Amino acid sequence: MAARLRQGDMVINCSNGGSYCDDMHVAKEIAGHFRHDRLALADLLISDTGHLSYVGNDYDFEFVFMGFVEGLGRAGDMLLGLATHPTSFGRSG
Repeated sequence: MAARLRQGDMVINCSNGGSYCDDMHVAKEIAGHFRHDRLALADLLISDTGHLSYVGNDYDFEFVFMGFVEGLGRAGDMLLGLATHPTSFGRSG
């Protein structure tokens, strides 16, 4: 992950519920600093509540992260999903 971040790829973080708080912390460590001061690295935490509730209500919560990844993700980017519940990322687990 570190090598890909250094070459300009991005981490897209997605999670919900209690895991969202953990993911928020991870995202800020990537974007800010981890262990020492350095330049920020590209990290996006999917946290737009308007988008998340719109997709969840009008489609299904199974699809809330897909639009961000399709729209903003590029080849080489990494998706980091944190979950403590087995169905956090869809019915299939």
